[in-house]
Amino acid sequence: MRRYPADCEEELILDETPLKIRPIRADDLAEELRFVHELSPDTAYHRFFSPVRELSAEMAWRFTHVDYHSTMALIALDRTQSPANMVGVARYAATAGASCCEFAVTITDRWQHRGLGLVLMQRLITYARRKGYSSMVGAVMQDNMGMRQLATRLGFRAHTDPEDPATLQMRLALEAEEKVATAAG
Repeated sequence: MRRYPADCEEELILDETPLKIRPIRADDLAEELRFVHELSPDTAYHRFFSPVRELSAEMAWRFTHVDYHSTMALIALDRTQSPANMVGVARYAATAGASCCEFAVTITDRWQHRGLGLVLMQRLITYARRKGYSSMVGAVMQDNMGMRQLATRLGFRAHTDPEDPATLQMRLALEAEEKVATAAG
């Protein structure tokens, strides 16, 4: 495992709420389990493409034990809660070719449509570029309008998955210095 990237930690106010954005750590395992358990059935379905309510021990371990290069996850913690609760996560994992990474983003229901997904994805895209990835890809369900709008705003291009018409394949070229949408608009 590579050194924890402390330079990715950030305090910010979003929608009048203090948040901390930081890379996930191994000691976040219990919080990751709580986060997924508290997702609504619809949000969990859109994230996992199945009616997941609980993570397996292996999956929770994999989600929290990242190497900060071939795998990375940035989490958002609501600092008004004690202890701070995870309210969002954006992650990537390198694909087999290693020049591309696959993203996923999940935001708790009460934080959706407030700009948190945009903030997390902007930072994840910047980090992936810094690590030398040439593109970022992800699968999004056709009916997940919030995620489709977010990906479009970030510059992802979409095409229908030929093997699954209910799914869109999203792709963003990272090689060029593309202008990523700002949180302000």
